[in-house]
Amino acid sequence: MIGNIYSKRGHDLEAILTATLQRATRLRPLLDERNADMVDALMAEAKANACRIAVVGQVKAGKSSLINALIRRPRFLPTDVNPWTSVVTKLHFGTAHEFGAVFQFFDEGDWDRLASGGRLLELSRRLGVTLDADTLGRQVRAMRESAELRLGKEFRKLLGRQHCFETASAEVLARYVCVGETFEGQELARSRGFVGRFADITKSADLYFDQAPFALPTVVIDTPGTNDPFLVRDQLSRESLDHTDACIVVLNAQQALSSSDLDLLRLLRGLQKEKLVVFVNRVDLLGRPIEEGQIVMRHVRDKLADEFPGHEIPIIIGSALQAERAIAAELGLADPMEQGTPGVARSAAGDLTDEARSLGPTGLEELSEVLSGLIVRGPAQRRLTRIQLELIELIAGVDLAARDEMALLDQRIAAAREDVATTIARQENAARALKQLEALAVSIGTDIREGFDAIQGMKDAGIARLDESLRDVVAEEAAAAREKLLQTSAKREQVVQFDTADLRLRLEGQFKSLYDELARQVQEAEIEMHARLLDRINPVLPDEALLARYSRVEPIDPSPSIAALGSTIALELDDQWRSWWRLWTNQKQRSRRLEELIVQEFQPLLDSLVASAAGALDDHLARVMAGLTNFSEELGGVLRRHKTHAVAQRGLGVAPSAAQIQTLQKRRAVLEDRVNFCVEAATDLDYMSRRVNS
Repeated sequence: MIGNIYSKRGHDLEAILTATLQRATRLRPLLDERNADMVDALMAEAKANACRIAVVGQVKAGKSSLINALIRRPRFLPTDVNPWTSVVTKLHFGTAHEFGAVFQFFDEGDWDRLASGGRLLELSRRLGVTLDADTLGRQVRAMRESAELRLGKEFRKLLGRQHCFETASAEVLARYVCVGETFEGQELARSRGFVGRFADITKSADLYFDQAPFALPTVVIDTPGTNDPFLVRDQLSRESLDHTDACIVVLNAQQALSSSDLDLLRLLRGLQKEKLVVFVNRVDLLGRPIEEGQIVMRHVRDKLADEFPGHEIPIIIGSALQAERAIAAELGLADPMEQGTPGVARSAAGDLTDEARSLGPTGLEELSEVLSGLIVRGPAQRRLTRIQLELIELIAGVDLAARDEMALLDQRIAAAREDVATTIARQENAARALKQLEALAVSIGTDIREGFDAIQGMKDAGIARLDESLRDVVAEEAAAAREKLLQTSAKREQVVQFDTADLRLRLEGQFKSLYDELARQVQEAEIEMHARLLDRINPVLPDEALLARYSRVEPIDPSPSIAALGSTIALELDDQWRSWWRLWTNQKQRSRRLEELIVQEFQPLLDSLVASAAGALDDHLARVMAGLTNFSEELGGVLRRHKTHAVAQRGLGVAPSAAQIQTLQKRRAVLEDRVNFCVEAATDLDYMSRRVNS
């Protein structure tokens, strides 16, 4: 039963978050107002640090049923309408919001672009061909008539607005994101404002729930299908998949992944493969689920290995519907197979074989465990690691101040047993140390500026190499395509289409290789700079000071967005490509133009990839500079305390009384407890950050 195996997704990261917040709570009372506010901000950020789980899939693969099971809300997303959504729908768990559902409509500019042909027209123009006027006219008229049928002649007044609801429900959802097929007799229901009434103009949907069934704040992203004739929502779908912790790819066991799934495969090429998990659904509908299910798994594994060599993508086989039914039974709800979605035409439920009924595990438990593993290594964990490092930095400051004060107290207590000569010598040593520290502060500032400038220069040079290398790859492939086309028949009616899959795969490999190398170089330079700074400052730090043991060297994002590699380009529009092909009768001319077109079409993709790499490194270096600034401030604190100590040394000639010594010793005990807490908390936070990132 689902109830027996169910556990919250993200539980591993939840344990790390809880431990981090406990250390931050104990740290806060030890800080001044400015740093206490900083801890408050870090704690709020940690609590709101949402994991992002995207779900993509084939049409009729049971994506909605899987999401319903994953969020433990049977029948929430309609499962008997295909395709059920044309809108990026985000389900937020554990994020406070004044409304339960917010639907954003396209604005005037969005709609005008949609009605004029959208990105399809843009790509066609880049090919130098014209969209068929009759076809475009029919599609635009159908879209306008659909919107007017559902919303009336005044539908344009809704553009750019939002509709908000106190709670999210399946009935509300169906009106804004559910498209479905046009069944006879359903037009009247639509015109009265039920299923799909606002779907034509809805740009995005955000739904808000309490945190369960996730251990952490989580966003589940339901992406629309590939039925977007003008590619208007194409970019919205790809953008929604950026910076996810995990992406579930839902396949239909009855028609598993094949070369005909071009849109899905293209989408996957724009995702980080280490974030993917494949769920082969509807195994219960196979004739012999157990035996045939294994055959399907092998097929999918082989297909993924061919498409994405070198990547081991987890594959899980199961039944989302059976998981949804089990959860419904556990919660005392109606069987999802017995009732359709309100306001939506029901579809007949197919009979299951005896073997399917006795399958047992639905795959949901295994999927939950894989998701937890991906989450604990994903962007949410990296954000938490950054927070942990900032807390260690604050802890090191508290530790340093406590150790400095302890040193002064020890000197005052020792003064009770000093002779005059010893006191004079100690005062002279303190004065010399102060002069050294003042000179050190100036030189450290210079070292920081020069070191950071060197790292920035290294980054800029590396990005330039990345840009040049990617363009070389495209130029090589374009030249090879030209030569290959020159060697083929020049028949005008024989259309040869350039397959972009190999080029996209090669670009991804080159991008990852060069980015990883550049990130490694930047990280090593950063570590070396921190080491040099600590070597300079160590002589003036108290023994065992945490500032010398823990330097803030944050891991660089290992997976900047490659979403551009999943975008559609003009070369991949079948009808428009045939029109382009027939523009040329001379094979040499056509081959040369093909080479130019490949370079031209991949230019925006390369620009996006380079910008993604530069952005990830720039964000990292901005945090590096913030850390170095804090380092300088800590050094300034050391300098101020040493000045205070130097002044105090002049008054230590008079030995403290017994009562004063007792007061000093009590204060020292408090400081020693503080140092012990700092050591323990910094060690724990450092261990947690290193354990996950190792």
